[in-house]
Amino acid sequence: MLVNGKTAKPGTEIEVGDEIEIIFGSKPMKIKAEKLLEHVIKDDYKEMYSILNV
Repeated sequence: MLVNGKTAKPGTEIEVGDEIEIIFGSKPMKIKAEKLLEHVIKDDYKEMYSILNV
């Protein structure tokens, strides 16, 4: 997993605007953090990120 192009560790802090790249097998997925919430209810998760590419 990469955060803003750098390898992320489990304790890496995420901020609004960060780009997160997750690699599932051979398919990388890049998302952008739009909103950070302390407690998330089921209906709010879609507001927290946007998909940049699949």
